[in-house]
Amino acid sequence: MRFATFDTANTPELLSNGIQALLEDRAGAVWIATSGGGLTRYQGGRFNTYTAGEGLPSDVVRCLKAGRDGSLWIGTNDGLSRFRGGRFTNLTTREGLSNGVVRALEEDETGLWIGTNGGGLDRLEGDQLTHLTDREGLPSNSITNGGGLARRDQGKIRTFTTRDGLPGNIIWSLHEDAWGTLWAGTYGGGIARFRNGRFEALGSRDGLSNDFVRALASDREGSLWIGTYAGGLCRLRDGKFTTYTTREGLGHDFARPILEDRDGALWVGTTGGGLCRLQADRFRCWAAKDGLAEDIRALHQDPNGAGLFRSEGGGFRRVETGGGLSHANVGAISDDGQGGLWIGTNGGGLVHFAGGRFTDHRASEGRAGNFIFATLVDRRGVLWAGTDGAGLARLENGRFTTIRRNDGLAGDIVFCLYEDASGALWIGTSGGLSRYQDGRFQSFTTRQGLVDDVVFQILEDGEGRFWLSGNKGISRVAKADLLALARGERASIAPVRYGTADGMKSNECSGVAQPAGARGKDGRLWFPTTRGVVVIDPAHIAVNPLVPPVEIEEVVVDGEPAASLDFPPGRARWEFHYTAPSFLAPGRVQFKYRLEGFDPDWVPAETRRTAYYTRLPPGHYTFRVIASNPDGVWNEAGAKVELSVQPFFWETRWFYALIALGAGLGGFGTFRLRVRQLREHKRELEALVAVRTRDLVAEKERSEAARAEAERQNELAQEADRQKGELLSIAAHDLKTPLQTIIGYAEMMAERPGLPEASEYAERTAQAARRMVEIINRLLEGEAIARGGMPLSRGIVDVGRLAQAMALSLQPQAETKKQRIHAAVEPSCVVEGDEDWLRQVLENLIGNAIKYSPERRSIWLSVRRNGGTVVVEVRDEGPGLTEDDKAKLFGRFQRLSARPTGGEIATGLGLSIVKQLVALHEGRVWAESAGPDQGTRFYVELPSREG
Repeated sequence: MRFATFDTANTPELLSNGIQALLEDRAGAVWIATSGGGLTRYQGGRFNTYTAGEGLPSDVVRCLKAGRDGSLWIGTNDGLSRFRGGRFTNLTTREGLSNGVVRALEEDETGLWIGTNGGGLDRLEGDQLTHLTDREGLPSNSITNGGGLARRDQGKIRTFTTRDGLPGNIIWSLHEDAWGTLWAGTYGGGIARFRNGRFEALGSRDGLSNDFVRALASDREGSLWIGTYAGGLCRLRDGKFTTYTTREGLGHDFARPILEDRDGALWVGTTGGGLCRLQADRFRCWAAKDGLAEDIRALHQDPNGAGLFRSEGGGFRRVETGGGLSHANVGAISDDGQGGLWIGTNGGGLVHFAGGRFTDHRASEGRAGNFIFATLVDRRGVLWAGTDGAGLARLENGRFTTIRRNDGLAGDIVFCLYEDASGALWIGTSGGLSRYQDGRFQSFTTRQGLVDDVVFQILEDGEGRFWLSGNKGISRVAKADLLALARGERASIAPVRYGTADGMKSNECSGVAQPAGARGKDGRLWFPTTRGVVVIDPAHIAVNPLVPPVEIEEVVVDGEPAASLDFPPGRARWEFHYTAPSFLAPGRVQFKYRLEGFDPDWVPAETRRTAYYTRLPPGHYTFRVIASNPDGVWNEAGAKVELSVQPFFWETRWFYALIALGAGLGGFGTFRLRVRQLREHKRELEALVAVRTRDLVAEKERSEAARAEAERQNELAQEADRQKGELLSIAAHDLKTPLQTIIGYAEMMAERPGLPEASEYAERTAQAARRMVEIINRLLEGEAIARGGMPLSRGIVDVGRLAQAMALSLQPQAETKKQRIHAAVEPSCVVEGDEDWLRQVLENLIGNAIKYSPERRSIWLSVRRNGGTVVVEVRDEGPGLTEDDKAKLFGRFQRLSARPTGGEIATGLGLSIVKQLVALHEGRVWAESAGPDQGTRFYVELPSREG
């Protein structure tokens, strides 16, 4: 089960974290009564808040009740309110209410019962208000006295307390859901669910934001909403996935390879947490203290039940380079089918282990790429190896061949390999999913409907469906649909996508590991993510059968909301705004729409919630829209709106009849003359209006240009002043540190001549001086480029060759932080430009990735053709970008939120120089990042040149 929390920190529309009451109305909206923040309505992922400023008698709302006529009754600290038709009508002590604090509401066939704080019980029938107090026999007994929960059944009362599993004996709220399950909210103990005669408790240790629970309610999609005393609003949902994290004992939340052994135990390798085994829903882990590396990238169990990491006496025996293995960084392991192993390394190519000996197979022997991500020996004994940017290698009959994207492979970075029952090989790449059979490759990408072009793992369930993991979550697609697409029998596929709304803590799965997921003997599927391990049972997926209610919110014509649906002629732009509320995943609701009388068929809108039309001809139309919930269940009835567009008078039937009548009476010629005169007069008027309009536009443009120039000059002055301040700051800070170093070592050598460490001090002095020179050069380059003082020396530049050279040149710098640069370059990536300045662009981008990435991370550099352009991509695993960083990116003297991880200098000019140099080459540069700690991708796009 998974909690989602809405509070004042992440939901600005929620004005208080104290929740007093919850209610779902007949339209599917959840109303939230708060203590001091008014009343909030949540529907379709949007919050709307009403306070005393909008008509409520008080911002402290105590209770809610849905009226039988569709209205909402609201009890507050200053009276009763009724919300209907967008308006509040209030009833307070001034109108006869016995007490202003309304704590309880109940409606029957004839009226409303109102429970007050000390004023007894009021009753409202129509406009008549009556009172009942203890004088009329009303008792005054408290039922929340800390004695637990009492149940009356067949005349007998049984009391449940903490001995029966209740987390607390003071009950603040009760709720029965649609499945007949009783939920109890307690004072300080969280919530409890009554099952099989006992209570099961869930509290803050399980993710609940606060253990003091005031209110409980269910929505139509099966979620439980929990209002807490001071922790805001929580939503509880049984997710399709179960997630295991460090909370359950996993060594680290960043999981990598997953393997189920012959005994049914699950093994998980992590990044930073060693190797863990799952047993009885708890993990036991081994790491450095047990002789095992903490970063595990590959797991394998050989036919004898052992592997590269072999258990001996409770510990591990590790095979390293000293034991015959030529490269210790192992990324993939597979049986060779003859009792040996094929081992893929990250940098050392392929290694064959047989007969106790290791044999190397490097790129120099014919196999492209020495960084191996995946290996597989198929049923014919052919070895397949997926590389990091060099495509797919195949060893058959002692000879290596290489398959690249030019040969039909979806992408040159190969993450995983899977052979199905028919002998077809499925390949997960950085550019999509590929299938190889009978000597032919076929590829599938997001253009045909895949959720993500990055495919880390391919698992097949027992129903003939593929489960694909990637950066955007996990998706499910029928293999039969993929084969039909390959045969040309369908144009696209429609995978089902899973993510955080289905119980995952992160949408991002882990790759670059083998195996990056496993199918258990019980049919369950396991996937590693950056926030734990997730598991799903494909045979028992709870499908939400409820169709989403579809609403047409408004019709907008020429930018204005339509007050009527009978429109005069001459309207140009039409917008139909619609929605389908979903509490679970509003971003995954799919839509189709159709304007009957105009569209011949349904138009797939995916998740877009607006339909656009222009220049509708006169006629009567019906706009229809249907929607599906996140599980693909469609509301076929949907919603509709009828509208009419009136014709101009010359487009009407009577106008044509009048023309015919005029011709019959002999006046048709005169009529034509008059029409021509009217048209000539109309053209003269239009020409006159056009001249006057041009004069007004020209005058307006001159006025706006003058004002814009004044504003530009003012902005330039302010920017110059800001840059001067930044320059002084750099001189005072970045130059001060190396200068102090130089002074310190110089003074030591002057005071103590003949010092043995003099040569070392001299070298450190020189390093500090070089650091000052680097800062000064960077400042001068940035200023020269900004002033246009660095002309281009144009020539033909092979960007791919230049990128490979820069990767080799900067690799030693990366190795000081134990980082690795991976380069993937397509041939013939040629542009016209200045090679020295393009080298500077690459050096700045790769250098930034090195500078801001932590130790032991990878940096990917790729160069590819894209139509008439060449695209360079630099991707890192660094701190990522905040929204504020994105706004400041590429500006001069801009300091971002992250800092260099190795103490390197950062002038704030590098990316500004990159942007200006790319602009001089008539290109563009941009960056993408999912957010903090999600890494960053920089892209440079330049016009290509053949030859």
